[in-house]
Amino acid sequence: MSGKYNATPHGHTVNGGSPYLYRVRSRRGQRSRNFYTFLVLFATLVIGGASAYCYLWADELGNQARENLLYLAECDTSVSPQEILAFKARFDADPDFHRIEYISPERAAALLREDALSSLDGEDEMEEALPALLAIRLSANVYKEGREEEVIGRLRQQPELFGIYAQPELADRVRTQLKKIGQGLAVAGILIFLLAVAVISGLLKLSLFTSRTEIKTMQLTGATPAYIRAPYLKQFAGLAFLAGMLAGLTILLLHFSLTGFALPGQQTLLALSLLVAGILLFGMALSLWITYRMVNTYIFADIATLF
Repeated sequence: MSGKYNATPHGHTVNGGSPYLYRVRSRRGQRSRNFYTFLVLFATLVIGGASAYCYLWADELGNQARENLLYLAECDTSVSPQEILAFKARFDADPDFHRIEYISPERAAALLREDALSSLDGEDEMEEALPALLAIRLSANVYKEGREEEVIGRLRQQPELFGIYAQPELADRVRTQLKKIGQGLAVAGILIFLLAVAVISGLLKLSLFTSRTEIKTMQLTGATPAYIRAPYLKQFAGLAFLAGMLAGLTILLLHFSLTGFALPGQQTLLALSLLVAGILLFGMALSLWITYRMVNTYIFADIATLF
């Protein structure tokens, strides 16, 4: 008897190989399919989680950027350093100000030379002496209450100050750019989600096809559909759990890298925990849904169509 499958005293041979080699190749194929399923799930969850993160933290990071915004106040050259320091001490006690630092004319000139903040690039001498500066940071409550214009307006009315310079639109740019990134990642996440459903379904279908004999044998021996589904649901739920945990750790690493690895507050910690839990639950729900559908396809399929 010749052909693709040959009967031997020891069982069936596949393409001239032994049943043992067939089982080895089957296990290797199963491990490869599990690995690719894990990668697809991980990529889907990371991109989806990053999109949600950008939306959730766009306003918060924008507010943090505003809180770190530095206002430079140019002091009137007719005001003595003692008067400027007295002015600084008066506003240091004001809760609307987080910090006020005095920068002498000499230090201002040195900073300009070292950081190349002027067009001179540190090569030519300054023709005119620089005025003293005050580096001002407003308190977080000012931004939360939306009173930055009011507080800066008070400073502009002070006779000791000649002008106040800042770029508050930078914080708005941070917020806008994060939301744009979130929108882009959301679109990419939807596309990858659809691709993930197709790829995982295909990989699972291939895995189940190699086990079709076992599935139908269990049915013929009286196994219920729930009993047949259980090992497959457990296997792919485990893969989804690992992918979700790794994706959650990736999002946490992204957050701490953006915040300089600072310890999060209670509200931030709660939001991060909910985000990671959402990623984990979504990954497991997606995996279980696909597995349930594909296993049912083989459980309720006609035997004649499977062999």
